[in-house]
Amino acid sequence: WRSSKAVYEKECGSRPGFSVSFEKPSAKRASFEQFESAHNKWLTRCAKGFITAIQSKEYLEIRNSLIVLIKIVKSFPVHMTAFSVLKRWVSKVEADEKESRPDLSLMAKRYYTPLLKEEGRMIVDTKKEEKSAGSAGTSTKVAASAATDKRADESASTSSKRESGSAADAAKKPR
Repeated sequence: WRSSKAVYEKECGSRPGFSVSFEKPSAKRASFEQFESAHNKWLTRCAKGFITAIQSKEYLEIRNSLIVLIKIVKSFPVHMTAFSVLKRWVSKVEADEKESRPDLSLMAKRYYTPLLKEEGRMIVDTKKEEKSAGSAGTSTKVAASAATDKRADESASTSSKRESGSAADAAKKPR
């Protein structure tokens, strides 16, 4: 429904679940923009919850969040910021728990691999992400972490290009 205003209006326009008022089911229906805004809020809150659980030191919180994330990997996360932060924290769990809790490390790897395959479908919605990054709390941390991840990836890419370029230059020079 989020993909197209026409699809939203066709499939949801007459449904009582999309009414603006709970007391009056026949009241005005939510517009596409209102639905899109609510949808983004839901996704952000879900991402905050999963990230908080994964950052926890509690075994069951990490385990349960990974179980759910494994089940919904094809439909969540949707936004690139949440994807980047989840990717970073899941890889950290995978590395940190290898010795002490190998089952968590294995579960993290089990989620991380299909998560990487879903990267191509992530939405980069700069207008909405800047707006959510401006609000206080974890959303700022999510946006900041995504920006840090992006800079780190770009830095690694640039340094590897420099190294390969200098190796190629060295190979061209006669000895």
